[in-house]
Amino acid sequence: YEQLAKSLDHVSDGPGEDVCACCTGYPKEWGIRHAGLSWEAYVIFREATSSSCSTNAHEYELRAPLPKSLVSGGSLDKSWDELRRQVAAVLHASPDTVEHFFVSPKQDLLIALTDDGIAVLTTNGSEIASVLKVEKFQSPCIPVMEQWATGWYVGAWEETVGKERSASVPPKPTP
Repeated sequence: YEQLAKSLDHVSDGPGEDVCACCTGYPKEWGIRHAGLSWEAYVIFREATSSSCSTNAHEYELRAPLPKSLVSGGSLDKSWDELRRQVAAVLHASPDTVEHFFVSPKQDLLIALTDDGIAVLTTNGSEIASVLKVEKFQSPCIPVMEQWATGWYVGAWEETVGKERSASVPPKPTP
């Protein structure tokens, strides 16, 4: 954070421009977001302390490892694009509607968030084996955390999930 803040401290829009030293950052204005197959930390810097500056905000990814206690999911041996195409094919959807993936620590489940719902799939190695459940959202959602049942929570989780009806692969839409 300090390195990014220092590099933005005397920003100029180009040659001959007055340097107003107006880019400021706030250590509390940061967050974590899901990107591709992983989580990243980011920080926001704002320009607005001088009347000669326009009010802008710039987001920067903080290149720092996040602790496993915060991002405990697993991963599959596939690229983001490959996985996105495979999930889209199974769900009979366009790849650009698949926005986020979450892989269980045991790598046996894959949660896919689309622009209008969620799908829970089983995996076999790095391949999708079956679709367990598909649910539509009432409005678009953005993931804010990832937490998997581990240890003694697994029994309660399996009991709860066992009561759910299994879903089948959605029918392919007719043209």
